[in-house]
Amino acid sequence: LFQMKMKAAVVLLVLCSLFASTLAVAEGGDTDPNAVGDFETYVLELTWTPDFCCSRGVKQPCDLAPDAHGMKHLTLSGLYPAYETIRGRDKWPSYCGDYFDCANVGYLPSFCYADRSLVAQNWPVWKELAPVYAFDGLFDQDWRRHGGCSGLIESKYWSEGIRLTEELAVDLLHHLNDDGSMSAQALRDLFGGSARTAIKCNGSGQFKSLVTCWKKKHDFTVGEQIDCPFWMKYQDSCDFNRVFLTRPGACPAPDLLTPSNAPICRGFPDEFCSDLNFVRCPRAGKCTNTPFDN
Repeated sequence: LFQMKMKAAVVLLVLCSLFASTLAVAEGGDTDPNAVGDFETYVLELTWTPDFCCSRGVKQPCDLAPDAHGMKHLTLSGLYPAYETIRGRDKWPSYCGDYFDCANVGYLPSFCYADRSLVAQNWPVWKELAPVYAFDGLFDQDWRRHGGCSGLIESKYWSEGIRLTEELAVDLLHHLNDDGSMSAQALRDLFGGSARTAIKCNGSGQFKSLVTCWKKKHDFTVGEQIDCPFWMKYQDSCDFNRVFLTRPGACPAPDLLTPSNAPICRGFPDEFCSDLNFVRCPRAGKCTNTPFDN
């Protein structure tokens, strides 16, 4: 009889717990782990457009004039609210507030899409300062995943990214050597130094993009540039002394030193790659035959 009473009590406890959970959801309980505006810093990613245009393959080619802004300067490829310290496994919030439902695959409510009138109204600006958005159509993805977490209205979110891109307008072609290379550290220093910048390149040292970190102001707009969170140093995938920048209209040959099917080696020692007949494991995380650049 005692055992039967104990089993009955356990069953009753489980049923009560399930009922409470169901009631919480029905009454609008906290099903969104990411609250709007709950982050500490902004991460701005800028892309080297000539490399982006070369990587498009059979897609619509970049319709940019040789003297366009993006042929000399870095262009906007993302403004992301981010955490100072990793929360669980998350470096940044995503699909916050009402946009929680926009993470679902399949049919999405209309509010999950970027405002087409804003996109059309500023199309010349997007093409000039953010060709990654103009040619790859990242508006919807970035707004519902990142912009909706910022606490800004959509027009302000986009304008903040454009403003920072204009502030960081550096003509990189003036800094290149004859072979199209420049010091990796010099590139970091142009945009705030190692503590505030991380650069990304492939296994052969071809420069892809750059990220910088910025303070979040009380009104959720972007403040001054600051040191990046500790975890950001692992975003710097370039362990070369020099990096190579694709010149406008001069697409490099395929990366034969780090083929697309090279083994993933992130977290493994160089010996892992040497056992597979590669030279080493760079920070990019794929075995390469490119030696250290001394």
